[in-house]
Amino acid sequence: MNKIFQKRLSNHLIEMTKYLKYVFNDFFVIALMFFIGGLGYAYSGFLKQLSGNLWWERPVAIVVLLIGLQLGGLATLVKSADKVFMAPKEYQFHSYFSGAFIYSLVMGMIIDLITWFVLMPFLSVSIGWGISQLIGLLLVILLLKTGWMSYQVVKLYFQLNHHVVMAFVTEWVLPLIILVLALYFNVWAAALLALLITASLLYAASLTKNELLNWNYTINHEDARMNRIYHFYSLFTEVPELSGRIHRRKYLDPVFKLLKRDQGHLYSNLYLRSLLRDSGPGSLYFRLVIIALILVLIIPNQIIGALMTVIFVYLVGFQLIPFYEHFDSNVFTHIYPVNQKRQLQNFRAIVQLLLLFECFVLLIAMLIARITIPIILITMVVWLIEGYVLTVPYLNKKAKQIRN
Repeated sequence: MNKIFQKRLSNHLIEMTKYLKYVFNDFFVIALMFFIGGLGYAYSGFLKQLSGNLWWERPVAIVVLLIGLQLGGLATLVKSADKVFMAPKEYQFHSYFSGAFIYSLVMGMIIDLITWFVLMPFLSVSIGWGISQLIGLLLVILLLKTGWMSYQVVKLYFQLNHHVVMAFVTEWVLPLIILVLALYFNVWAAALLALLITASLLYAASLTKNELLNWNYTINHEDARMNRIYHFYSLFTEVPELSGRIHRRKYLDPVFKLLKRDQGHLYSNLYLRSLLRDSGPGSLYFRLVIIALILVLIIPNQIIGALMTVIFVYLVGFQLIPFYEHFDSNVFTHIYPVNQKRQLQNFRAIVQLLLLFECFVLLIAMLIARITIPIILITMVVWLIEGYVLTVPYLNKKAKQIRN
């Protein structure tokens, strides 16, 4: 069974690598470097303003560590068909989940290491911790992650998906108590308590060897985990594994009535209605606009805020372009008396309209955030360049590739 997991893990990593090459394209990497550099600069300035021993410093550290602990769930890589074809080997799944546990624990610990590394200067400045206390805190969060991941294995077997209180206590309350003990009293006492709790949870996980697997919970848990990953990748490229749902959205009827209902605007109506009613690209469009709006309002650095708007205009445009071939699989659209040139013109107009609306929202946000006029003007010029590149040369290239 362990070999089955290793084979699935290899295929999973190959699939993730395929999507990551779209995520970390040249434009995004450059923007990410500026973003991380700006955050680092802002974080450095924030640390210089700390006076130390303020009431809110420890609670903030606890909240950050507690949230970091919840990231990086158990990756079982279980398939829906396993419920049928793997059922005869159900009692052998313990070795399968051992591989899943080790892989998931390593990935989760990497997240916790990053969280700890980011908090190191904050804890040193705010509460005056030295290297020994920081090492002790690292030991605490790694032990907590091990126990937390062990409990994820337990939930696969002991039918605990309905035991909300038990899950809340194990995953949130106990780690909270240990982190409070570590930051307010003694970090090494917290490490000892974390060791005892983790040992208990590891022992509980070992008892699952002769238990029946909760197939429904296991499959649903893995499907939900993969959907979260696919939704992230969908910000950068089209993900076939995601399927959307159509919503009526009657409140948008006044918007649709603004479009001309003639032969020359046939695809304009089709594209706009489908984009805004489809839960896939439509919801993604609004989510990206809202996220960009929030980032502009909360980021104190004006240049970074403006850079975020540039990134999100690119992301939205990049996500809308593949929708051009949305109706190609519909046989009835091929008998419409509208040529492909008119279809491309209609689609370009809709994409430009949606980008214009996004830029208008971001412009209002930049004015509310009191970003200086020169930065706003430069940003607007970049928006125009982005919009032109995405909707003219890039769209023409993609349309030509699709038709060929």
